[in-house]
Amino acid sequence: MRIIKASVTRIEDFRKDAMKEALLMMGFDYIDMNFYRRIDSIKDDSQLIMYVNMYDDSILLTVYEDAKELEVKEFKAPIRFIDYVEDLLTSYDIESIDAEEVDTLQGIFAAKFNKQDKKRSSKDITKDLIRVKSSNLWSYIFQPRDNNIGTLYIQFKGRGGGPGDVYAYYDVPSKLWRRFVSAQSKGHFFWEFIRNVFKYSKLTGDKRAKLANGIN
Repeated sequence: MRIIKASVTRIEDFRKDAMKEALLMMGFDYIDMNFYRRIDSIKDDSQLIMYVNMYDDSILLTVYEDAKELEVKEFKAPIRFIDYVEDLLTSYDIESIDAEEVDTLQGIFAAKFNKQDKKRSSKDITKDLIRVKSSNLWSYIFQPRDNNIGTLYIQFKGRGGGPGDVYAYYDVPSKLWRRFVSAQSKGHFFWEFIRNVFKYSKLTGDKRAKLANGIN
């Protein structure tokens, strides 16, 4: 599993709706009210069990190994919670996310997407994109290639404030995408952690790459 360590100093605000989405993507099952649970098998037929209680401004994580309570931690920043759970699962050699499971839970991935299918029309892409509240992004979708990486499709806002051009960013780690989903400002997160980092193609309009990491 790839572990991406990035600055989170400007991604601290808690958003309950975004955290619910992130929990489902991370393999937690919704139990009741604001209660979530994830169970993983570990060595000697034991189980690692994580319980999450969701509050208006924080989440409380309780970790058990079988019936033994290991620790209880409170998180106000979604990024710190995601990092902590990723590191905990890694310490037990557990994959944090399964692409097929995420596909079932979210219903937002188009299986027909390939890594760099230049023949795909913009209409095929945009009909599956998810709208986002942002000053410069219109919508997005993530297509996992395996448990670790995938392609992130971003549609920017056009000059009139409506839907604009679509870009594909390749080999984006699943963990970074989950950070993108849970970020309060997805536009800020994109500009800081994705725009100048990953290879990309412009799929609509003038398709000439403007940045050094562009694929023409």
